Amino acid sequence: SIGLFLGIMKGRFVLATRARKEVCKLLQIPEPIHIKHVFSIRLLAIMAIMMSLGMAMTVGKLSYDIRAMIDVAVGSALIQGAVQYFRSAVQVRLYGKENL
Repeated sequence: SIGLFLGIMKGRFVLATRARKEVCKLLQIPEPIHIKHVFSIRLLAIMAIMMSLGMAMTVGKLSYDIRAMIDVAVGSALIQGAVQYFRSAVQVRLYGKENL
């Protein structure tokens, strides 16, 4: 339950805010959007670090309780961020770019 709480809080306050900013940024880029406009070098580096940490947890002898808490926290945070992306997409579709 601690992992779920931490993940939801991070997702609501950190990833949701970041998702709204990314959607606004993407809407300002003229079409067609190139992949380098979507994924910056910084974002790719963060993804590589997160993947490395996940592999290190698998290779290292981390307790199953700790690993489960981390997995639940990360998963629930990512779900919250994804929900915000979908909400922004629906809002843009229904009300237009100006009301985001």
